[in-house]
Amino acid sequence: QRTCSPRLSVLQMDITKPVQIKDAYSKVAAMLQDRGLWAVINNAGVLGFPTDGELLLMTDYKQCMAVNFFGTVEVTKTFLPLLRKSKGRLVNVSSMGGGAPMERLASYGSSKAAVTMFSSVMRLELSKWGIKVASIQPGGFLTSRFLSPRTCDVHPGRNPEGPLGLTEHTLNPSLLSKMSTARDQLKW
Repeated sequence: QRTCSPRLSVLQMDITKPVQIKDAYSKVAAMLQDRGLWAVINNAGVLGFPTDGELLLMTDYKQCMAVNFFGTVEVTKTFLPLLRKSKGRLVNVSSMGGGAPMERLASYGSSKAAVTMFSSVMRLELSKWGIKVASIQPGGFLTSRFLSPRTCDVHPGRNPEGPLGLTEHTLNPSLLSKMSTARDQLKW
């Protein structure tokens, strides 16, 4: 609120926990005092463990789906009454990884493909209510948070704040070539 609108309210929740989503809904509804909500932006997501799909544990697949897809669906369904009141917007952050197959991203790509399809179906179904639905599919960015803590455990000597270190041996070079850093995006 120091640098944004004083009307900004931030609520933290774990979107894999329906009770926390319902609690957030109650708080937002109380703040709005019977007005509608202008937008819901579903941007939570996890990459998971980047490795060959056959090597991933089912728990890895389930975690990606729980956060990236089912969490998005749960938040959307919970907040729809407030969007209907205002004829608001639903924005789901998917990924280019959900539209183009990339090696070593089976769980992530599958979960983001589900988000993209969910968004397309919701766009059709919610248009009669005047609700606009958008799916954003950004490309990859190499950041200090790119690798999950589990991946960092595989390479304990890696400095998460420094260069990629051993990542080149963990990720497929074709995937790395499709990614850019935030610095690359700032070049004029």
